[in-house]
Amino acid sequence: MVLIYRTLRLYGVLRSLTIVEDPNDDLLDTWKEHADSAYDGLVNLLKSSNGVPDMDYLPLDLTFALLAEELGQRQKAKVDEAEEVSHLRK
Repeated sequence: MVLIYRTLRLYGVLRSLTIVEDPNDDLLDTWKEHADSAYDGLVNLLKSSNGVPDMDYLPLDLTFALLAEELGQRQKAKVDEAEEVSHLRK
């Protein structure tokens, strides 16, 4: 769980570095090239959490709160994906 949490933190830092006033061109190009697949990975991570039995486990709660935050940062979410995962992790 710690690895997933730290990876999500790194994802957030990289995302934030792409929206600064003068982003690194190489980072920006790489981000644009892989943003869709990274987002799909986040959605799949959320989908795979469906049915996790221990919802009161703090590290799990923190990880999925961060996951929800990162998914929420996506500027244009596909409607079908939003509907598909809207019932998860409530």
